[in-house]
Amino acid sequence: EMGGVPIILGSPEGERKPIPEMDLSNVEPEEQEPLTEGRPQTPPRTEERRPRLQAPPILSISVEGNSEVVSEHILSVVTSQIGAPLDQNRLSRDADEIFELGFFSNVDNRLEDEIDGANVIFMVTGNPTIEEIHFFGNTVYSEAQLQDICFTKPGMIFNRVFFRNDLQRIKEKYQQDGYV
Repeated sequence: EMGGVPIILGSPEGERKPIPEMDLSNVEPEEQEPLTEGRPQTPPRTEERRPRLQAPPILSISVEGNSEVVSEHILSVVTSQIGAPLDQNRLSRDADEIFELGFFSNVDNRLEDEIDGANVIFMVTGNPTIEEIHFFGNTVYSEAQLQDICFTKPGMIFNRVFFRNDLQRIKEKYQQDGYV
């Protein structure tokens, strides 16, 4: 007869105590349950056990918050399509692509559930309009010469992509003329 034996792995005093050995020789093999790394085995999942849920179809895709950039331009980078199953990963990538257009300081999406699907709304926060552009520290080229190199002009919506390209064009101008 085997009684319950506590297994002590450590003690508050920090002294080591041996783990008692247990005699399992008199236990029948069918009574032993196989262990998998200390966890009970779970049967593999099958399609019969757990049906895959179909994502609702996209009913519409629209943009809110855009006052200066036309929706068609914004939606031209969206890969989600009306009628396709809703895919959160794709919507996230679509929001990233809209952000990469450079016109917005924030892009998010919202879903409106309907009985037969979902409406997707991309919510954008536009960048401010550029009032004026000034250059500081320029001694080689005049402000007017540098402004001519730039695509970004006063009155335009600030665009990170255009601005980076403007900086690159200015750098290239200095390099071509042997200043850098």
